[in-house]
Amino acid sequence: MPYRVLILRWMFAFAAALVALEGFAHPIDCTPGYSDSHCVTPIRTGAIPAPTCPSAPGYSTITPAVWAGYKWSQPVCSDYQAPPSCPGGYIQTGPTWNGTSWVGLSCTQPTHFDPRSLCATAASSGNIMVQSIWVPNRRYVATSQFTPYVAFFQIGWSGAAQNWQWPTYTIYEYPSNFISNAAIYMGLPISSHNTNTWYAATYTGPSFQNDIGNLYNGYTTICSIDANGNLAGIVQMPTAPSTPN
Repeated sequence: MPYRVLILRWMFAFAAALVALEGFAHPIDCTPGYSDSHCVTPIRTGAIPAPTCPSAPGYSTITPAVWAGYKWSQPVCSDYQAPPSCPGGYIQTGPTWNGTSWVGLSCTQPTHFDPRSLCATAASSGNIMVQSIWVPNRRYVATSQFTPYVAFFQIGWSGAAQNWQWPTYTIYEYPSNFISNAAIYMGLPISSHNTNTWYAATYTGPSFQNDIGNLYNGYTTICSIDANGNLAGIVQMPTAPSTPN
């Protein structure tokens, strides 16, 4: 066979191989993740994976990534949603994340549930509201700044006047006065005076001044439990002797 024919055959075989390789370089032209010479930027590697939102519980996808012909847009993700939890003292089941929200939270009172323990937990966890006639501007103070003196005991709207004690002084007062003011501070309706169960304790804490500038550190802690056994509110009320006008 003439060398000229052999050379021509080798050239045709080589050209065919090049065409085949070129075909494999573009498995699906201009589809999401791929492009060819007719697209903006040739991509000769594998498909580009679409960016996604975090898959951990608490995150969800608002708008997924969209292929723009040569790149993916960024997905729009929700802010992290912390799971809800039960009040202190309750037995908690769940919740679980269903991809968009937390569901299935169940709070159960222990068999020997004591609302006083719920109040004590609230008075010693995180921050607590502080407000009274001596501190009219509401503030939130770390519970670590308070020390219990008289433990929580139940009080009622129609209860008789009694002594409220702190390490260095005592005040004689009706429970209803504390309950009415505490309900206002907690944003509870007047009906809560009788529908809720009320507990009180005395604490010491940061010093404050009474109407003539004397310093005191006694606090009446008022805790409200609603008809379902849930914590309705708690407040540390700075309490000091009033001076006559």
